[in-house]
Amino acid sequence: MKIEKRVVWPMKWRIQRFLLPRHRVDDQIEKLVLWRNTTGIVLVVVVHGSWNRDISGSLGDAALSAMTTPFVIAGLVIVSALGMAAAARRGHRRAMLTCTWIPVRTVLVSLGALITMILLPTFTGWVSTSLPADVPGMIQLVLALVSLVGGFLYLVALVLMVTVGLRAASQHYFRAVDGHPCMRAVVSAALSTWTLGTLAWSWAEESGGFALPTWAVVLVLIGGPLVNVALAAYELRRLRVVHGIDFRSAYVRTTPVGV
Repeated sequence: MKIEKRVVWPMKWRIQRFLLPRHRVDDQIEKLVLWRNTTGIVLVVVVHGSWNRDISGSLGDAALSAMTTPFVIAGLVIVSALGMAAAARRGHRRAMLTCTWIPVRTVLVSLGALITMILLPTFTGWVSTSLPADVPGMIQLVLALVSLVGGFLYLVALVLMVTVGLRAASQHYFRAVDGHPCMRAVVSAALSTWTLGTLAWSWAEESGGFALPTWAVVLVLIGGPLVNVALAAYELRRLRVVHGIDFRSAYVRTTPVGV
């Protein structure tokens, strides 16, 4: 329990603080986003489970999708930031780049942390093999203890990055709403379009046509992305009508947003 309080919880808190947004613009939109995410997950599980009875295969596909989706979102966040800056009104482009830098920075730092986690075992292995054979026993003991503690911290950080970090990045789009209140809707629409295109391409390429039943094709391939695009359009409209926030105008917060 002491290890959990002193190691696991602080790491989890730091990951959440870095990836979770600081601001809530509109409570109705937040409820809508939660409903959209939950409904999308349930819809995919029901359709995929009805079509594929292989439980282990379904779980493997779900795990692979959960691991790869944040990377797609990371790329779409950068593309959306550049797109919003290009579509901004005259005189707002530089300010728009400044606004959208927050999620872009979150993406870059997250990728840097992931690359570090991937390269760290290789680096530590290289260091251990590079040590001379005549190292004193006390130094070897200290190095072994450091390696043991470091390995434990590495495993904890890796598990938290997978269970907490990937979920937060997928749900909140690397703090897109902290950059600009409209950016989450833009990324959501881009992600839905990407999903529609990739699913249609992959399933048509594998089987020469859609292997899913007609109702599943309509529900997942067409209905899901189109509903998400419609919800993103509603979110943009509500931000403009109720709060006066336009996705083509830079947004300046009255309170600062931390890193």
